[in-house]
Amino acid sequence: MSDRGIDGGIEDYRRNIDDIDDKLVDLLNERARNVLAIGAIKHATGRSVFDLTREGEVLGRIKSVNEGPMSNRDLSSLFIHVMDIGRHMQHNQDWSVGKDAQTPQESHDEVATR
Repeated sequence: MSDRGIDGGIEDYRRNIDDIDDKLVDLLNERARNVLAIGAIKHATGRSVFDLTREGEVLGRIKSVNEGPMSNRDLSSLFIHVMDIGRHMQHNQDWSVGKDAQTPQESHDEVATR
């Protein structure tokens, strides 16, 4: 195979990855909207943001549906980070602006640069 053919194959994979990344962004934002809705319920009912039992359930479920090639350890690490961001969003939600608010006080850019 020529170098051009190899490079073309890489570009095809990169386009696929870009498409997948776009879908992941949409899904992560959909997840975040649900996290904020749950945060509003927790705030209204005085419940703690951190729920160790639920986080354990999420990690267990993720491991049970994993068919690879990512390891359970790597997926767990990823989801622990996703859940950490969700807790951060719930902690920093400005509940004074009403139940429909969807924007945390602190931007994720600030969190990501810490």
